[in-house]
Amino acid sequence: MMVGQQAIPSDAGDVMEVLHAEKDHLIAELGSVLDVESGLREVLLRSDHSKQIARLMDFVDIEGGLSAIVPRRSQAFWAEHALWSITEAEGGLEDPLAVAPAVRMAVRSDFIRYYEALENTERISEHLRLIASLATSLREDLFNDSGSVDFSVAMETCLRISGEVGKLSPSLNNSITRAMTETYESVTELTASCGAASDAVRTLENARHAPHRSAKNSSGMTVRDLKKVLAAAHDDACQISLVVLDRATSGWLAGRRYLAEQINVTRRDIARRLGVRDFPALTVAELRAFTDDFISADLRRADLRGVDMTGVRWSAQTLWPAELDVEELRNRSTESPMGSGIFVVRSGTARMRQFAVV
Repeated sequence: MMVGQQAIPSDAGDVMEVLHAEKDHLIAELGSVLDVESGLREVLLRSDHSKQIARLMDFVDIEGGLSAIVPRRSQAFWAEHALWSITEAEGGLEDPLAVAPAVRMAVRSDFIRYYEALENTERISEHLRLIASLATSLREDLFNDSGSVDFSVAMETCLRISGEVGKLSPSLNNSITRAMTETYESVTELTASCGAASDAVRTLENARHAPHRSAKNSSGMTVRDLKKVLAAAHDDACQISLVVLDRATSGWLAGRRYLAEQINVTRRDIARRLGVRDFPALTVAELRAFTDDFISADLRRADLRGVDMTGVRWSAQTLWPAELDVEELRNRSTESPMGSGIFVVRSGTARMRQFAVV
C-alpha cells in the first residue's frame, strides 16, 4: 500500500466518498510542494521576451549594424570575380546550369568521365528493365488462364532473354552479375522444359487424331498419359518461370540502385569541386548538358588555353574570348542537326591567337 493511501473499509457504504476524500488529500499535499506562480512566470517568459525583441526592432537598425561589420559585396565585386562565383547566396544550388559557363568550361574535363560512366550504367539499367519485362511476359504466357499455352512462343521468349543477358558487359556490379547468371541458368532450364512440353503437345494432338484414341500411339503412351506428361511439364515450366522473373527483377532493381548510387557520388563530387554545400542529383541527360551545353553562353571571361573542347555544343550566339579563333573552331565542328545553327566540336583544344601589346 502506497504511503498516504487510506485503507478502504470492506463495509464502506459509499466507495466514491472515500475516493473523493483521497483526491482532496492528494491535492492538498501537492499544494505544499508545487509553486504555481513560478510555473506561470516561466511559461510567460518566452512570450515576454518576444515582445521585448519586437519593441527593439522599432529603433535598432540590424541591417545597418551587420553592414558595418561585414560590408556587402558590390555588383562590381561579383563581376570581377565572376569566374568562381557560383551564386551570391552561400549554400546549395538548384539549377546546375546556373553555374557560370566559364566555370563549367573550366571543370568539364573533370566530369566527362562521370558522364560516360553514368551513361553506361543507365544503358545497363535500361537493358535490365527489358529483361525483367520479357520475364514478366514469359510468366503471363505460361500462366495463361485459357489453358492453351503456346510453348513455342515461350521458348522464343526464353531464347531472347538468354541473348539479352549475353549482351551485358562482364564488368557489372556483383549483385547484378549474380542475378543475371542465375537468370541465364534458369532460362536454360526453362527452355528445355518448354521444349519437352512442346513435344508433348504435338504428340497429344497426333494421338487425338488417331483412329483409336484410347489405344497406345507410336510413343507408347495413351492420351491420358500424354495429358499427364503435358500437365507436369507445364507445372515445371511455371515454377521455373517464377524463378526467372524473380532473378531478372532482382537484377533490374540492383541496376537501378547502382545507378542511383553513382548519380549520388557524382552529385557530391561536383559539389566538392565547385565549393558549394549541395548540388542537385543529375540524370545522364542533365549531366551532359552541364558539361557540354554552351549554346548562347557567355564565355568571354573563360580561359580556354589547353582546354579539350571535344563534345562542346555551341551556337552563333555563344560569346567567346577575343583571342579564340572562332572560324577554326567552326571548321572543327559539325552542325547537328543540319540547319539548326548548333555546332558540336569534333575534337581537340581551342586555338588561341596571340595579340601584340602596343
